[in-house]
Amino acid sequence: MVHNNVKNKTTFDGQPIASFKGTTQKPIPFSNYTAFTVASLSPGKHEVNSDSGVGVYVYSYSSNDSYAWSGNLGIGSFNDPDTIPPKVSTSGSCFDALVTVTDNHRSPIASKISTMKLDSVFNMAYNPDPTYTEGVERDSTSYAMNVIDITKEAYLKVETFDYAGNRTTITSTYTPPLIISTPRIIDYGMPKVGMTDCQYITFTNHGNTSYSYKSIQLYFGNHGFTIDSAGSITAIPAGDSTVMKICFSALSPNAITDTLELSDGCSMLRTLLAAGHIPPDYIAFGENFKCEPVGSVTKLAEASVENISKDSVTIDSIWVDDPIHFGFIANMPKGNNLPFVLSWNGQHFIEFSFMPDSAGSFSTIAHFHSIEAGERTTTLQGCGINPASVNFGNYPSLLSKNNSEYIALSSRLDRGEKISILPAVPNPVSRNGNISVRFAFGLSEPGVLKLSLYDMLGKEMTVIFNKNYASGIYEIRFALPANLPDGNYIYRLAGESNVLSGKLVILH
Repeated sequence: MVHNNVKNKTTFDGQPIASFKGTTQKPIPFSNYTAFTVASLSPGKHEVNSDSGVGVYVYSYSSNDSYAWSGNLGIGSFNDPDTIPPKVSTSGSCFDALVTVTDNHRSPIASKISTMKLDSVFNMAYNPDPTYTEGVERDSTSYAMNVIDITKEAYLKVETFDYAGNRTTITSTYTPPLIISTPRIIDYGMPKVGMTDCQYITFTNHGNTSYSYKSIQLYFGNHGFTIDSAGSITAIPAGDSTVMKICFSALSPNAITDTLELSDGCSMLRTLLAAGHIPPDYIAFGENFKCEPVGSVTKLAEASVENISKDSVTIDSIWVDDPIHFGFIANMPKGNNLPFVLSWNGQHFIEFSFMPDSAGSFSTIAHFHSIEAGERTTTLQGCGINPASVNFGNYPSLLSKNNSEYIALSSRLDRGEKISILPAVPNPVSRNGNISVRFAFGLSEPGVLKLSLYDMLGKEMTVIFNKNYASGIYEIRFALPANLPDGNYIYRLAGESNVLSGKLVILH
């Protein structure tokens, strides 16, 4: 069904539709459209092109097999007045961000967002707005993203479309900084009151991108150490280095330490400054858990302790003031085993849990005790938010958890779907090039799943599987039976309370 103004520009398989072999045409009464009928199509892919809205309807009938479906109903057109793609804004910092996509301009009238889809991902978590449903027009939608392992590179690509077909591609990349300080400890010798001693520290960028630092400061700042010069440089190019001058004026003859901290706003590089014989000593650094859904499973974040002396420090106990919302869990993978020893200039990372039971802010004091140096404390912080039917399950999976299919399926299950299945791959499937079809699917709770293949009349042709599954994400390859005729089929995934289906085409 083609508008009369563009019927001479509309093509079928690359040829003008009005002159395509076997085509008939008939004006549609009381409209400006013409209905073209193309009969006796050969098996395979066919394409209709029009620079205006076009409706396509496919059907077949015989004495023993009939089918029909709409190919396209012209919901958008290439000459839509809306030529403005969705706009993107980002909030957040460091390795976490919230990306908001909007399509609500007034001139021309926005056609609104129709689709947001994950294109590719590596070492990056992608969590779409749980209230977003693909195909339902929206003025705006969003997704949260964060780097999973900050010591490795990360990549995320997301595509969004409005109903006019305008596309916006959002690409996020992360390259970990690789900054090394030399020396790691600056020893000023025995303190001499009234004397000033200056030494130098070199920061070298061994990474592939420029390193921009936002702050250079002393952890204590009142122990007699001063940053005499940091230069006017605020960025260190890849492969380059910068030198800083640090001076010390003893306030007393007693041994003293401080820590020089270089930060890009996300990560911290520390250098120990020491004068005199330093007894065993260490400092603790806290962590912010950011916001987690109320009632969510335990979330983990790291705190750390660092030896700021030249003697070993043994940490023999750790506890928190608020054990309801925060916790130290022994024997975690990061090395929560007690006791542990901090060697000279050593640093150790400890995992803590956070379990918000209501919306709002939470904080607690974490205590560390050393046999040699006594107790040190730091602050842990976090906040709880009301979930929007989000479970954030960490599902067992046959797929890699960095895989885009895992992220897509787990995101759907997190939004409250009991079962989910991705489109069959490949589709259409050709017996000449492929003999199997791959399905990726998941379920949020244990149960029986049945995946079947039906013909267009609703007859069950074969059962791909019918068995009990534990909650998780799976994949399966279905070998095409030799006796299964070529044609159009419906695959149907049925759980205890949900049924999902999709279309599968088998060709020669």
